[in-house]
Amino acid sequence: MNETVKEKPAAALPWSPAAMQGAHPETPTAELDAAVKDLQASKESWTRLQVPDRIRLLERLLRDYEAVAPEAVAAACKAKGLDPGDPRSGEEWLGGPLLIQRNLRLLAQSLGDVLAY
Repeated sequence: MNETVKEKPAAALPWSPAAMQGAHPETPTAELDAAVKDLQASKESWTRLQVPDRIRLLERLLRDYEAVAPEAVAAACKAKGLDPGDPRSGEEWLGGPLLIQRNLRLLAQSLGDVLAY
């Protein structure tokens, strides 16, 4: 007679980004609330910002993000347990810096088109 023993499933642990390998601790809710409050307080000044100033800001973001992109990719690889030299780490470049840089560039280009027409 062959008896099947059913094992109890392991208790599920709540998922959080901080639980991931190499991740930073979670940002406390109070800090997130403060950041949202700062954004709310600044939204009026953003809406008054002229198009050329927005373009300059996007160009600055492009330049500044390029400087930190390798660090961002290294952190993403570490969080996933990937060696930055592993070919699979290319996904971190595609899903991170490439998309961010592309979106910033296209936003600046669109605002340039707004000025031109």
